[in-house]
Amino acid sequence: MENAATGEVAAVMVLTGVHIDTAARRSCPMPPEIVSAAQKMVVPGFGPGV
Repeated sequence: MENAATGEVAAVMVLTGVHIDTAARRSCPMPPEIVSAAQKMVVPGFGPGV
């Protein structure tokens, strides 16, 4: 999120997602189409350690 008046970064969101196999009741790898869609939403240069 940017400050409309100054253009400075006002907020950054970090999201952690886990794909669950409901039959096994455990986490499992995300299908490639979900990973691809999520990667398209990432803004380079923002996030932890930046």
